[in-house]
Amino acid sequence: MCPDIDAVIYRLAGMFNDAAGYGVKGDTFHVLDGLKRAGENTWFRVGDRDFATHLVRTEMLGRGCSLTETSLELCRRLGTTGRVIPMTDQVILDLVHDSLRRDRTVAVTPIVGGIALKGPTVEMMRALGRDPDPVDVARMYGDVAAGFVLDERDQSLAPAIEALGYRVVVCDTVMRDGGRTLARAVLGDV
Repeated sequence: MCPDIDAVIYRLAGMFNDAAGYGVKGDTFHVLDGLKRAGENTWFRVGDRDFATHLVRTEMLGRGCSLTETSLELCRRLGTTGRVIPMTDQVILDLVHDSLRRDRTVAVTPIVGGIALKGPTVEMMRALGRDPDPVDVARMYGDVAAGFVLDERDQSLAPAIEALGYRVVVCDTVMRDGGRTLARAVLGDV
């Protein structure tokens, strides 16, 4: 799955599901419903057309195509006029992890008042056996970030996050101004 790439492609193709914050608008869930009837765990609601995108990408990668080639082909097949390419064709998790300076890295909670600001974050955390709250998010990023931005609605959790070794910035994390206020809070911490 390449959710960021897919989101950009779907937006350019005019088919992004803005209401859900991911996937394809108007998608159906017949495959997922069938998997559920077969006893499979279906905690993540991937629609049929979104699932088809993942199947095509997986098949192309299996044939030896690069992620760039698969992304460009998906753009063509979905009728976008733009070219969406990944930042690299290499696996980057270790590269990013190794290149981050913990003292200059800040994590921003995606959960406010027990609710994900966008997408299936809460469901994903529960499926991983994690508590969907800012404290558990902080536990997940402890080895890569020294700063943590906590929403003001959850400010009572600041001492628990500070006890994990973070510098905590409490502010309104809901972006109503294109992210300018949040960016100032983050940049003020690094």
